[in-house]
Amino acid sequence: MRVRLSWTSKQLTPRRTRVLLLLITLCAIALRVAALRFPSALTDEAFTFWRVCGPFGQLLDTLLSDAFLPLFYEITWLLTKAFGTDIAVLRLLPAVAGMAMPYAVYRLGRITGGRRVGIISAAVAAASAFLAFYARNAKMYSPGWLMLTLALGSLLFFAKSRAGTRSRRLALLTFMFFGASATAMHAVLCIPLAVSPLIAFAWARRTPTCSRRACTPFSPAQTTSMLAGYTWRSPVFKTTLLATLGTLAVMAGPAIYYSAINTWFQSAGGLSGRSETGPAQHDNGLMWIDNWQSDRSPLNITKQCLTAYAAGTESPADAEVQTDPLAERVRHATNAVLIAALVCAALAIGNAACRKRHGLTLAPAVSLLLLVGLPLYLFYLRSFRSLAAPWDLGWIAWTITLCAATAIFVGHPRWHRRMGRQFACAIAFVGITAVALTITWLSARYAYTHAPLDANGLPRWNPLWMPRYSGFVAPLLCVVLGSIIAGTPTMPLRLLIGCAVLGINLWVTLLSLHEETEISFQRLTQDVVAASRSNGPPVMMDWILLPHQLFLPSMPSPHYELVQAADLPGLTPLSFRTGQTWPYRPGLDVRRMVASLRYQPAMLLQSTAAKTKPDTIILWRNGHAATTDPPRVPGYHVADDQHFKVRAVWNWQLVFNYERIVLKRN
Repeated sequence: MRVRLSWTSKQLTPRRTRVLLLLITLCAIALRVAALRFPSALTDEAFTFWRVCGPFGQLLDTLLSDAFLPLFYEITWLLTKAFGTDIAVLRLLPAVAGMAMPYAVYRLGRITGGRRVGIISAAVAAASAFLAFYARNAKMYSPGWLMLTLALGSLLFFAKSRAGTRSRRLALLTFMFFGASATAMHAVLCIPLAVSPLIAFAWARRTPTCSRRACTPFSPAQTTSMLAGYTWRSPVFKTTLLATLGTLAVMAGPAIYYSAINTWFQSAGGLSGRSETGPAQHDNGLMWIDNWQSDRSPLNITKQCLTAYAAGTESPADAEVQTDPLAERVRHATNAVLIAALVCAALAIGNAACRKRHGLTLAPAVSLLLLVGLPLYLFYLRSFRSLAAPWDLGWIAWTITLCAATAIFVGHPRWHRRMGRQFACAIAFVGITAVALTITWLSARYAYTHAPLDANGLPRWNPLWMPRYSGFVAPLLCVVLGSIIAGTPTMPLRLLIGCAVLGINLWVTLLSLHEETEISFQRLTQDVVAASRSNGPPVMMDWILLPHQLFLPSMPSPHYELVQAADLPGLTPLSFRTGQTWPYRPGLDVRRMVASLRYQPAMLLQSTAAKTKPDTIILWRNGHAATTDPPRVPGYHVADDQHFKVRAVWNWQLVFNYERIVLKRN
């Protein structure tokens, strides 16, 4: 089965495709590898180190009471035993997954729309600031999304292949392998895999009675075939059955793990936050999401995710006020990407309406949009306590439905001669979508009815709606963007929209390689450890009134940097932790080291210089003091003055301003 598209009539040659794909992959490798140790370890990355720093048995015991599946941490544990525990090693597996993501997206785009769509989609994935950030984050997101994208590509190839061929059987096996690998890294990826039978049904190879010209997913001929039904001997039935069995086998692993092996649901309450053995409301690691999204409206949350996927930055909450110039520029650039994508989609639909001699121009994009929308709707229903029905989602649902109906209604050749049939098929398509969403909504209502309730009578389920948790749609959205950009009429418009999307994403990606998004605990820890040795330079700080709170005993990031920077007896990676189970607790050696470190309040700068007269004094100061001139100390001069501005990577607002000053004795 071959998809006929107006923009793929002159496809790229295989040789040119290989050259372009190689260049795109090299660009992705450069963006993922550059400054891999920058910034300092984030909190979640230090938690990753806490899990993998001990023996393998301790890792498994830790994960038994934790929320995550073991595959990512097992691979990371092997990498740390082979190459050490540096932050670059912890980020190595996500970086490799980020390097391979453009190829996976190309493979998916090649199957759905041809080589040209695949190359544009791969370029969008390589430049994507959202995918680039998580490819440099020591968590399971990037590897899990890669496995999911490869699984969906294998599933589409399986559905479109001729029955009985060796490649078809291999595609089914690779779908199960990649799907099992994805779900073994993150349980949330079971949500998009749950609609795999629907994907197989939509893309299954039809009987010869379906004309080749109209044999496009969700085309009128296929819609009519769906309504007519199939016998158990039909290729569509067999394809859907095999895909269903493969999906059940893939999802059996997480189901068995959480029901028979893992104790997180019993000890921490799981997704509900209600422990069976502990307190009524235990910290299961998800409690902060409810507070985070409490001041966001549904429309604002939707825009937040769209801007995150489109340009790597989240739209601010309704109550937030942007005052920082850089944050304002990033915000305007992000909105520009959204506008460009919407304009591009409108132009593509208009192109489909004006041109008569072509197949269903937007059929692959509309198909992927439906397969993206249904998992997101599942995730939405699971995340919010107030269930919104499909007809209550507002302008977004109506816009998607209108675009789908328009593409099907006007996208067929000689549509003016078959208006009645095209209109009926468009209504059937919208009806099938509405039925699928309604069944999903009713299933969620049934689950919420039987869920435990809190004091307000609402289901005791933690919300999950975060861009990184629903980020499994980001690679699919790259294919949607690639399909729509390729469908835009005229080459100048395609270049304009494509350059806007790629340029802004590259700008945000390069910005994340330059701007500090975390306090430089690497440099700070090295200074403090050097000061703790004999004859070390004193370190003065004005960050807080109580210097012993600098290393935040409950936070793992500075503890991790302390273990990496110190060359002191007893301070090894294994000393980073105490016990084998969650929650995180620093080891006894780390706590002793934090208590014995030498650093002093900045208010003692003058007296320290006058009494001890060290050769070098290191001063760390923050806030308004960092915007003034360095202090004048008699007998000393400023040898080095470094300013650091920490910005929130999600919206690029300035959140912390500090300075490192080195004073040398004259």
